[in-house]
Amino acid sequence: FFWTQSFGRITGENVWDNGADLSFQLVNMLWSFLPWIFILLPALVIKVRQLFQQKFKLVPQEEWVSTGGFILTYFAVGLSHYQLPHYIFVAFPLAAIVVASCLEMLYDIAQFQGLKNVLEKVISISGILLLVGVLLILSIVFPAPWYAYAALVLAMSIYFYLFLKKHLAARIIYLGFSAIFLVNIFLSQYFYPQLLNYQVGTVMGKYIKAQGIPANKIIAYKMTDPLNSLHYYAQQVIRVIRNTGYLPSQEGDYILTSDEGRKELIERAYQLELVKEGQLFKVSELNATFLNAQKRKDATQAYYFFKIIKVGQNLAQ
Repeated sequence: FFWTQSFGRITGENVWDNGADLSFQLVNMLWSFLPWIFILLPALVIKVRQLFQQKFKLVPQEEWVSTGGFILTYFAVGLSHYQLPHYIFVAFPLAAIVVASCLEMLYDIAQFQGLKNVLEKVISISGILLLVGVLLILSIVFPAPWYAYAALVLAMSIYFYLFLKKHLAARIIYLGFSAIFLVNIFLSQYFYPQLLNYQVGTVMGKYIKAQGIPANKIIAYKMTDPLNSLHYYAQQVIRVIRNTGYLPSQEGDYILTSDEGRKELIERAYQLELVKEGQLFKVSELNATFLNAQKRKDATQAYYFFKIIKVGQNLAQ
């Protein structure tokens, strides 16, 4: 099982295949390793070129475990027939060492001053774009109260203070770190909490746990969402019935269902009391329609949490 599940993805023995090619992880690193990806790429080229120039011999106090380890891990993951973006995260510590080594070289070796100047500009621009992205989130995606904008102004002030310090030692590090640190504060404290309001498993799981509703009183019926997080946040396993058929329910039970399920239950003469409703969206599949607050309803689906007042007609078991 473990061989087929892991190595079988590379050899093709595992039937899983999502069509991801060798560039899949690199494309995803453009966001997951920001802003250091812009330093990592030239660093890898320099390291590999140096190895060829030294005829594959290391000079005293030189290590190649981090560079070689990252490259080997990347190819092992990238050759897999089934990939997800987080698979490459295991190699990020090695990538960080390569980046740190490159930064030391940029500031210590005169030969690389031109590259240092270029990378400073790239990191600066990427930091500005990241902060502009936060502004778009606060104004277009999830319109925020005034104090969120005040926090963004403070963050931008810190960044531009560092941006204008032309003679700041290790300027690339300060600019890169401050940008990604400030942006991640906004993402973790504002964007993701807002986004998870549309993950029905999270919302309803927390609600079920808070209300103390036992699992044997709940049925998830004809939900289009996979509900992977529902059981975790409810801290109990909820019954899930996806197809039309016999509902093992009784008066006083609860049903979590979609618009389609609601209409069917009404047609089958169920008497229902609406307890909670909301809009769901698969948060890992963001698109332009959902990110536009004015058009979001076109991308979401309704869900309902009913209490059964009277059981209606059941189809054959």
